[in-house]
Amino acid sequence: MKAAGVYTPGVVFHRFRDSAVDYWLGQGWSMTDIATALGDTVRTVERHYRDWASQRMQNRMATLPVRQW
Repeated sequence: MKAAGVYTPGVVFHRFRDSAVDYWLGQGWSMTDIATALGDTVRTVERHYRDWASQRMQNRMATLPVRQW
């Protein structure tokens, strides 16, 4: 990050990763898709990001049809 000229104290690489995951969740990617993109296992991704129900993802889920019995 220093070599690229984008280093700011307290800002770490994982924040870019977190932003990507948040965006992908909002776009409807599955945990399998995200794990593949990150090069991680689904279990690892779920452990770190399962509770990340961003507003974008919640909005998307709210628009999906729900089956009623």
